[in-house]
Parts: sequence; structure tokens; C-alpha cells
Amino acid sequence: MLQDAKLPNSLWAEAVTTANYICNRSPVSADSKTPKELFYGDKPDVSNLKTFGARAYVHIPKAQRQKLDPVSIKGIMVGYVADNKAYRIMLDDTKKIISRDVTFEESIGVPKDEDKTQEARFVGG
Repeated sequence: MLQDAKLPNSLWAEAVTTANYICNRSPVSADSKTPKELFYGDKPDVSNLKTFGARAYVHIPKAQRQKLDPVSIKGIMVGYVADNKAYRIMLDDTKKIISRDVTFEESIGVPKDEDKTQEARFVGG
């Protein structure tokens, strides 16, 4: 997950926690039920699942900003919060925050994707 998202190895704990979160909400091969459904008895809601490492924009509430301040902060989705429908977002300065008010661009990865494209253009001539 870290290599695919082009994130540093220092986020290994976030990747493991996210993988566990997804596995508990995925069907088991022997049964059509998920581990969470077998343990708790109710079907898990998977509508909030997003791509690990996707570009995320965290909304800044109106009370916390001035008239011309930006309305969102750019970050990267690095996980979920287990007890509610919130996301763990790593801001560009490596600070991690938890928020429910997030907009995702799943087709756009972390900024290092742009470097790879530039490198391919350079190598190709």
C-alpha cells in the first residue's frame, strides 16, 4: 500500500491499521459474510471507503477562517477512525488530523506522481 501510494515507510502503522480496517469489512472466501458481520451480526457500511494515499481536501469551518482565507487544507488520506465515519488525513507538513468533512480526488495520488511523469518525459527524450 505504501509503495503503490508512494508514501514514506514511516507510515507503516497507518497502512497496517487501514489494511485491517478494510479486511474486517471484506467478505471471507469461505463465507459470503465479513468478519465484522460474523462478530457483531450487522452488515458493515463500506460507502466511506476511499483509496489509501488519495489526495484529500479537509474543509475549514467558517468560524476558523477569515474572509479571504482558503476553505480547505490539502492532504493525503492515510486511514480511518474505527469508532465513527471520519478519516485520518496527513497534511503536507506531515501533521495528521482527523476529519469527517473531506473531499477526495482518488484519481490523483500524492505529489510524487508528478515527479514520475516528469522523469518519464526526461528518459523518453
